[in-house]
Parts: sequence; structure tokens; C-alpha cells
Amino acid sequence: MNTKKEIGIKSLQFFNRVKLASINQRYEDSVVKATETF
Repeated sequence: MNTKKEIGIKSLQFFNRVKLASINQRYEDSVVKATETF
């Protein structure tokens, strides 16, 4: 039985994980572009 608070925490954790993943992906893309220019 999930309370609304637990659901909110779970969705927050999921959102943060997705945000971190997209930041890491963008970082990797920029590193790849930087290495390609050399």
C-alpha cells in the first residue's frame, strides 16, 4: 500500500535518475565531439 508521500518520493528519485542520465549523456556527447575535432 503506497501513500502519496511514498509515490512522490519514488517519482522524485526516478526523475533525478533520468536527469542525471541525460546530463551524463550530454557530457559524453560533448567529450566525443571535442575528441573528434582534434
